[in-house]
Amino acid sequence: MRNLRYKEFGFDYTGEGPSDRYRKFENITDLEKWIRKKYPYAIYSSTAFYEIPEEMEGWLGSELVFDLDVKDMPLRTCSCKRGDVCEICLNDAKDYVYIILDSLKELGLKDIHVIFSGRGYHIRVVDEEILNLESFERAEILKFVIGCEPIDLEEEIKGYAYYKTFKRTILEFLKRLDYSKKFGRYKRYISYIKKILSIDDLNSMRRSKIFRELINDVVKVNREILDSKVTVDLKRLIRLPSSLHSKVGLICKEVKNLYKFNPIYDARPKVLR
Repeated sequence: MRNLRYKEFGFDYTGEGPSDRYRKFENITDLEKWIRKKYPYAIYSSTAFYEIPEEMEGWLGSELVFDLDVKDMPLRTCSCKRGDVCEICLNDAKDYVYIILDSLKELGLKDIHVIFSGRGYHIRVVDEEILNLESFERAEILKFVIGCEPIDLEEEIKGYAYYKTFKRTILEFLKRLDYSKKFGRYKRYISYIKKILSIDDLNSMRRSKIFRELINDVVKVNREILDSKVTVDLKRLIRLPSSLHSKVGLICKEVKNLYKFNPIYDARPKVLR
């Protein structure tokens, strides 16, 4: 039931965003005919499924989506100006995609798709059990998958799924300190922090002022990694794979092998290769 004909589509003809919305197509052939006729810059589809997509009525559920846009990602290891992207920062984003994927699998989710958006990644989850979740439930999943809540050092944390996620985001944070003036004070403690993390030394974590400060700063960074508005929005339009990101000239496409995927080469239009 939940297929293409229940999606709303939008089109961008100028490079400024989807100005033509509320389109419905019965099948992929009809959509392809429209694309060949109009030649849009970019194509968007709703994360939601509707009984009447052209009027956004009769909500049937929504994909669970996580949006990682490199231009907004903190602690990039490149020298790009904010708003630009390069091979280095696009590969930086992969590290967080791996964390998110592992966290989603901890929740038992399986129908997960990684999409290169042109300037980052969309992780789209379509397992049947998540389609009808409310916004507040999606927000709780977002906190879990990227470490947006501090770990509780007053409780036993060893072995807890959330602790494993948060531990990995701490290690990513430490890897990027050479590129951060704001958090440079942690550089002298890297060996110490890694040591207590390697053995899950809860007592040292509790006693260490610098570790408690680190937790709060990692949370602040983690909250900037994903666009939370996309995850909690039940009626969002999102870029459709195979269309062009007009701001950076790269193609939005599904990634089958994240490890081998090279954004700069694999997502370039063929005429430019």
